[in-house]
Amino acid sequence: MSFNLGQLPFYTPKQVYAHPLLNFEIEKTPVDTWIEKHIYENSHHIKEIVFSIDHISSKVIPWCVKYEIGNIVIHEHENPIAHLCVTPCGGIHLTILPDCYSNDREKKLIEKIQPTTLSIAQPTRELWENLQQQDYLLRTEMVRWYAKVGSAHNPWEYLPSKRAKKVRYYVKKSEGYHFEVLPMTVENFSAWLPIYEQEVAERPNGFSIFYPKIFLSANKLKDMKMIHIFDNEKQLVGGAVVNTWGGFGDIGTQPRKYTSFLLQAYKKDYRNSALAYRLAEEVMSIARSYGDKIYGYGGDFNFWGETIQPGLLSHKSILGMLPLPELQVEAFRIINQKMLQSYSKQGLYILALQENHSLVQKYFKQRETDLVYNFATLYAPPYKDLDILDEVPKIWTAYHFDQKHSSSISLPQHIQCIEIN
Repeated sequence: MSFNLGQLPFYTPKQVYAHPLLNFEIEKTPVDTWIEKHIYENSHHIKEIVFSIDHISSKVIPWCVKYEIGNIVIHEHENPIAHLCVTPCGGIHLTILPDCYSNDREKKLIEKIQPTTLSIAQPTRELWENLQQQDYLLRTEMVRWYAKVGSAHNPWEYLPSKRAKKVRYYVKKSEGYHFEVLPMTVENFSAWLPIYEQEVAERPNGFSIFYPKIFLSANKLKDMKMIHIFDNEKQLVGGAVVNTWGGFGDIGTQPRKYTSFLLQAYKKDYRNSALAYRLAEEVMSIARSYGDKIYGYGGDFNFWGETIQPGLLSHKSILGMLPLPELQVEAFRIINQKMLQSYSKQGLYILALQENHSLVQKYFKQRETDLVYNFATLYAPPYKDLDILDEVPKIWTAYHFDQKHSSSISLPQHIQCIEIN
């Protein structure tokens, strides 16, 4: 069975990994020199490196962070067996490929790498029944956020009345700002890019994702939009990249799907000016021009509390955004709870799939014969069928892990929240 490593999750790690750099060699070459020689970029401008299982260890990780390597692939006898990434806070997430899993291999990899969390990609039903007895959760590696597009007269008509009133209040606060919808060009993107880079640098757990390099290469910009936000002195204070083709990867290569945010950022003194709510109205306006019934807010790694800020989840909830499962199904468990607690300042949320839901059953049935590269292909996409949004509460169980107390993160209504002890 083959496996596309490009479908696995990745991070571009921020250089906050706390472990000291130790002196040792790989193939009689200093490890930093060896990594510099073997590093390369994939088609998404993500730095990658391949290690033999005999050469990989937790000692190697600091050098990978030093070189901002997003994908670390582990081979055995020249065949890929696993993949790991370093989260912005310094946690290590290990993924074992489905046709390479065994209890012995899991034990060996855990001993060598000492990961914080572990996932088994694309489990079959038979494998899942085994993993379920070992405290694994069934989840998708990413979550995609959607909301309905309101009318031009009443953009927030789908929200409950109290929430709609709150959003309108925030929108009114932004009346003094000018929003300009522009073509997505290297020049327009470059004018806003320093604002994004500064915001990432100022976040405690911020990390720079791979989009900017792709946009600056100017080879995936077809029909995308750039929104610039100006204050009353005509100073550029924020903006967003809007993809009219749908999520990332759907740029001009398929029939268009829906309108979605990709990136947004604001100057420091303007992040509390409620500009994001007015920005959502602008994105809805673009969506209506294409006849879209829904719009998207991009995707999150299904591993919250470490890289996703509580305020962002609350903001999405206020906007009426609902989380749909996206990309690969995997079995997930926490290996080192003590380390995770020290990194996760706001607690950890994981959305696990309800095993008895029809979509999960459909996944297992298809998994008997093939890999399911994108879980989203198993249901009618929301840009064709709004009914899937009503199914969201039935798909998820929300697990919360926090060493001290519950967080105030706003989760979608009617999703059961279970604390992990």
